[in-house]
Amino acid sequence: MRGPADHRNPYFPFFHLQGRLRGGGESFWHLHALPGREAVLAAMDTARSNGAILENVAFASLDDELFELLQAPENVEALGDALSTAWFDRRLGELRAVVAQASEISRYEHQLRGGPALSARPQSPPA
Repeated sequence: MRGPADHRNPYFPFFHLQGRLRGGGESFWHLHALPGREAVLAAMDTARSNGAILENVAFASLDDELFELLQAPENVEALGDALSTAWFDRRLGELRAVVAQASEISRYEHQLRGGPALSARPQSPPA
């Protein structure tokens, strides 16, 4: 069962991958605070905006073991598919299709706006 739409904020996974896993173990994902923002980051229980991340987080790092696993393209694909399904209710292939369609629409729109004027004249039949 999915939560309210606001729980699908794209900053949630970035922020909430840190901390403890469901089984109680340490996470594979570690946020590193900007200098002087360590206490603020440690006190944060959520990140509701891009600003909350940008103002407090310098970078994130992965456990070495996970980093090594992600060097294999098939593992990256499997992880991407799992994340897209969990967070967007769509498999990675579906999201890629949406992006491709949006890109094609954008290209066509750009062509219409910046290309030569379209003519309503019928074309001559081929000779």
